[in-house]
Amino acid sequence: MEINKNTKETLHRSLLLFYDALKFGDLKSLSHLMTRESYMITLQSLGFKRAFREADFQTLLKNIENDAQSLKSVETMLCADLLNNSREHQLEITSFEPKGTNRITLGYAQDGYSKKMYFSKFNEEWKIDYKAGRKK
Repeated sequence: MEINKNTKETLHRSLLLFYDALKFGDLKSLSHLMTRESYMITLQSLGFKRAFREADFQTLLKNIENDAQSLKSVETMLCADLLNNSREHQLEITSFEPKGTNRITLGYAQDGYSKKMYFSKFNEEWKIDYKAGRKK
């Protein structure tokens, strides 16, 4: 299956926006780029260090999927953390691997290290979807 130029550009732009959102602590933009489940996984990953040190934050983090106020509090704290630790990354696209008609694995190098980002198509829009890399 061939991936068209527009789709490649969209996925490349999404990857750049993903890293920009992390750099600038823009979790609202990040949430629009991702499936809800992948966004929640990202918040848990970003909050792991803080949750390990702060019991109150750990409680909030555990409740983000069921409590809008906990989600908002976690997002606010993580935005500040991301801004304090913002880093610039060198990104280079290395491959596009179709996984059917609605899933694509994007291979790239981040600061020289090989990585993959998984995308699924939802309602004609490509979203970062960590589970899109799994076999069905």
